[in-house]
Amino acid sequence: MKNEVQILNPLTLIETAVKGGAGIEQLEKLMNLQERHQKNIAEKEFHLAMNDFQSKKPKLVKTKDVIFNGSKKYNFLPLADMQALIDPVLSGCGLSYSWEQTGENGKIKITCMVSHIAGHSKKTYLEASADTSGGKNSIQAIGSAVSYLKRYTLENALGLAAADDDGNTAIDLVDSSKFKIGFELAAMFIMKRSRLTESQVINLERIIIESEELSYTKALTTLKTL
Repeated sequence: MKNEVQILNPLTLIETAVKGGAGIEQLEKLMNLQERHQKNIAEKEFHLAMNDFQSKKPKLVKTKDVIFNGSKKYNFLPLADMQALIDPVLSGCGLSYSWEQTGENGKIKITCMVSHIAGHSKKTYLEASADTSGGKNSIQAIGSAVSYLKRYTLENALGLAAADDDGNTAIDLVDSSKFKIGFELAAMFIMKRSRLTESQVINLERIIIESEELSYTKALTTLKTL
């Protein structure tokens, strides 16, 4: 019979060391090895779960109309509707998300953390001033900015995009060069939103949400001058 080769993981090594009367220094090194081993496993399981989610994620369709001066300007998918679609799929993949809100120097910072049941997580954040456009009071201005930041950070963390309601297929933004430009525009728009007029806000929201790639450069130039 051939001799079997036993591959010891760090936990088995620790148990063997304890039985053999290993010193504190040796045990500490083995504990550190065990911790790194667990983190590596958790990270691998996280990426496998994210790949699983990408293969199962639902199609997101913009359903909410934005009316300005009596006419429809664009449509979008509200955050609550997005959550209702993606939450069951994420849960089935062992994934969840949460947000943390902080503020400093008049800025609102939203951090979105996507976590796996094995323990690994990934963070994405954006920050902006309160959205005072459209005559909002102070509470409404904060709420509007928080809602935008939550939606954009969640979309970025999970690689999501909503399609128009005409049956077009949603695109995966994770590897899209257009998304990289569009996300830069969205981030700058959120940061400088309070400096824009209401008509500028409406126009830039339409460019971002409808992915008007041809307008990205002009819009970025405009925002950088503010």
